[in-house]
Amino acid sequence: GGDPIFNKGAGKNVQTGDVMEADANILVTTSYRPSPALAEKAVRLARKIGADYADRGTFSVRKLRARYGPERPVVVVKENRLEWHACEGKEPFFFHPGMSLIRAKRISQGWKDPMLAACGFEKGDRVVDGTAGLAQDSVVFSFAGGPETQVTACESEFPLFFVVGEGLREYRSDWPEFDAAMRRIVMIHSDHTEYLKTLPDGGADIVY
Repeated sequence: GGDPIFNKGAGKNVQTGDVMEADANILVTTSYRPSPALAEKAVRLARKIGADYADRGTFSVRKLRARYGPERPVVVVKENRLEWHACEGKEPFFFHPGMSLIRAKRISQGWKDPMLAACGFEKGDRVVDGTAGLAQDSVVFSFAGGPETQVTACESEFPLFFVVGEGLREYRSDWPEFDAAMRRIVMIHSDHTEYLKTLPDGGADIVY
């Protein structure tokens, strides 16, 4: 798992410690009155995606846009999550495991997940989730398969890739096995068709 991977085109995988050259002119800030550690994290995330960082001060997101550019998406780094504010008037987007947590609890109680059954999934399978979205199916594959199962989640839309990738890396549910399943997922910023071209024959057991 670890950091999400920026993959812009076949065969180009760059860990997000490098600048990701995000598609949008993003502005990164923090919640109000951030701790020094949170401000440092926001600066680090801005650098990681090649975005601008702005001190929050007393500015609302609307006032930050008025100051730095009305069309810019704004990422607000909070203590427990990232929020992606795409444009004025829309609710911010943030990561939450949603139904994957409920499905994992059912699986732990012996429930047969229909998706896993339909795919003929077995522990140790190498899984590619072609359209990760919120990565809920990826989390279920990873949880059910355990450490021996490799799950790669492809997402071509940068906001989803960035927010979900960071969420998989940092979200805490107070259930260690579930959190470990999220951490094991490799998130790729790529169209799935381009990513699949980089794999050798037989490089995946399940493409979902």
